[in-house]
Amino acid sequence: MTIVKLAGRARAGGAEFVAAADMTFAARETAGIGQSEVLMGIVPGGGGTQYLRERVGRNRTLELLLTGDLVDADTAAAYGWINRAVPAAELDAFVDGVAGKIAALPPELIAAAKQLVPPADLTDGLRTENDAWAELMSGALPARLMTGALARGAQTPAGERDLESIMRGLAAGL
Repeated sequence: MTIVKLAGRARAGGAEFVAAADMTFAARETAGIGQSEVLMGIVPGGGGTQYLRERVGRNRTLELLLTGDLVDADTAAAYGWINRAVPAAELDAFVDGVAGKIAALPPELIAAAKQLVPPADLTDGLRTENDAWAELMSGALPARLMTGALARGAQTPAGERDLESIMRGLAAGL
């Protein structure tokens, strides 16, 4: 059983991990999640498109992928990306409570429940996603965008907080 407790921001890479988890709970005041790869000239890899579609549906997946927006915990919960948004001060206790209830069950019962609710077979979609990611990544656009992002401080604490604005500014200048 994989339970994610999200108190900060999860973007490229982290967002895929969140979507692949069995459950995710996020701090209402501080958590944000987004698939920002389009702003870098690529598409998500690592199952981002496939897990996200499974969680939120095709139309919302396209919205999230093509806008690159960072969404708050309440929006992520409303979309089904995460289980629930919880007040930040209660997040640790809430997740500990959920994990404790699950841990108190016999392991064979947990295994049976997971077997009855299996994840979708995403094999073909994952291959297609990987091929699209590799093709885009080998082009010139991602290198230009990522080099520009570094020059504008995207890897600094302030840049990390404002990544989407930095990337949109770069893309607008192309």
